[in-house]
Amino acid sequence: MKNNENPEICAICGGYCCKHYAGCIYPEQLKEITADVLTNMILDGYCFDCWEGNPTDEKKYENCTAYFLRPKHKDRPYDIMDRSWGGECLFLINNRCKLSFDDRPLMCQTLEPKGGKECKCPDEYSKRTAAIAWLPYNELIEQVINLKPSKGETL
Repeated sequence: MKNNENPEICAICGGYCCKHYAGCIYPEQLKEITADVLTNMILDGYCFDCWEGNPTDEKKYENCTAYFLRPKHKDRPYDIMDRSWGGECLFLINNRCKLSFDDRPLMCQTLEPKGGKECKCPDEYSKRTAAIAWLPYNELIEQVINLKPSKGETL
């Protein structure tokens, strides 16, 4: 992915998009997807969110919870599962992302700075498409959500 950052445009609005919602991580951004990797992501500032309803047209997902991974919101830093809509991304520090471009969620990498509060993420990188991309990992995600940390660990 080509770095499309534009600090001049972002400085003007002060990270408006990052102050209103944290972008989604896609499975292809992770080298491997295991319970340990996902647990470490939670400990590093990420949480699970979910799409309300079936994100696909497939009947088999009608009653399924379609999870996806995203940064935690600052007002909910300890949540493993956070269905809240809106909130400031945990990684927004002094109106800048603390993550390098390559380490940011794919949704954030594809955000197109337009000026003002008009930034746009392409439709193929939305909350819905992230939920669809994570569907094959639903059972694993539910295991991680239901894990009880070992003594001395916190999630």
